[in-house]
Amino acid sequence: RLKQQARCLQQQVRRPKQEARCLKQQARRLQQQAQRLKQQARRLHQEARRLKQQARFLKQQAQRLHQQARHQHQQARRLKQQARFLKQQAQRLHQQARHQHQQARRLKQPAQHSKQQ
Repeated sequence: RLKQQARCLQQQVRRPKQEARCLKQQARRLQQQAQRLKQQARRLHQEARRLKQQARFLKQQAQRLHQQARHQHQQARRLKQQARFLKQQAQRLHQQARHQHQQARRLKQPAQHSKQQ
């Protein structure tokens, strides 16, 4: 009976030690898990910052392209106006040349008449 009592007491002493060891291991596991989550959060934060910078860059690029397109549109309009102006000028010069040609022919004709007479 004494042996049985001794064994019982030993188990009672051993049990809290085992529980303490178990709790320690559990705490270590939770600490490691917390560390992993912390690292993951840091990575996600960096990724978010990188994406934010990329978005800012793309926005600026889009604005630059928009301005470039607007500038080209204005340039095209100016060139179109210039072409219209040059076309009108060419038409005027053409009419002027035709008019001068007719005048020259008119001046030439009376001279021919006087030669014949």
